[in-house]
Amino acid sequence: MDDHTDRAFTRAERLSRISTLLHAAPHGLSTAELARLCGVSQRTIQRDLVSLETLGIPVTESGEHPPRYTMVEGCYIPPVRLSLHEALALNLAARL
Repeated sequence: MDDHTDRAFTRAERLSRISTLLHAAPHGLSTAELARLCGVSQRTIQRDLVSLETLGIPVTESGEHPPRYTMVEGCYIPPVRLSLHEALALNLAARL
């Protein structure tokens, strides 16, 4: 993998992590908290929050100072547990 691919993968992982962190924090997180948890700068977190919104992931900003960010309630579908046979059937159906 080249350096560009490594950075892109790292960014994708970080976007997923931010989404997960916000979903797990009912009172929201500040950019400083997110930056500390993700090991990046606050500016990087600000860019990532814009990216999440661009991707259609509903992030809301509180009116507090500093602002806290949360996920819109109900925006996640709970994980679906499938048996091995159900998973294989879906995999085969997707290939048709």
